[in-house]
Amino acid sequence: MRGWHVDPFGIHEFRFFSDDGKPTLLVRDGETKSYDKPPSSSESFMAAKATAEPQLQRIVTVRAVGTPPGPPSPPPEYVALNGHAPPQQPASFSHPHGFPVLSRAAKVAYGVVLTAMVVSAVALAVIHLNGKKAPPHPKTVAQAPITSATTSTPVSTTTLAVPSALKPTAADAAADLVSSWAAGNQAQALSVATAPAVATLFASHYTSGLAIDRGCSVAFSPIVCSYGPPGGSAPTDPIYEIDVLQATGGWYVSAVKINN
Repeated sequence: MRGWHVDPFGIHEFRFFSDDGKPTLLVRDGETKSYDKPPSSSESFMAAKATAEPQLQRIVTVRAVGTPPGPPSPPPEYVALNGHAPPQQPASFSHPHGFPVLSRAAKVAYGVVLTAMVVSAVALAVIHLNGKKAPPHPKTVAQAPITSATTSTPVSTTTLAVPSALKPTAADAAADLVSSWAAGNQAQALSVATAPAVATLFASHYTSGLAIDRGCSVAFSPIVCSYGPPGGSAPTDPIYEIDVLQATGGWYVSAVKINN
């Protein structure tokens, strides 16, 4: 009986037995050896020994004769064969409800296996998710600074000079311009209207009776005074729209539009 045998108390995987068949405090779990005093009660050990010895005798007899073993029997509390404990046979005890109770070492082993499986599953999930993302380029490429070219249309800062002979009302300024146009007096027209307005109006031929005052609209700025033919005239006869602005001291013509 001397040697390593399955721990009959189920505390460790193996326990060393003395020459007289008694368990000692030398125990082993895997390749790790330590000391753990057996339980104080000797009755549990004796009961385990009484159960294991017949089974040991049966195993020795079967192997000696060569007769195939019968149906498997429940594992003994401990088995000794040629002074060595059977490898990879962790001790287990029957649960009163039919479920095996694992030793502490077996529980630790199962825990390690389950933990490894969980870590592997998490690692696979992370690799799968990262595989969907494009890996960053390992090299940093120096890029020239990006400059945005903005194209803007030059804005004319030229301010048209305000005519010298301002009129008391918008209607008077428009009428004075049309009168100067009718008389062909461009210098007088420049005293009440800007140069672009005078140039536009004098580029059109004045025809008597086709430039009648139609009134001024004061709802907008600038004020628009219209001149044109009387009712019943040809639809191709021009309409003159004269824009009038107010300055300090009176009104003047700022622009002229001719609509046909």
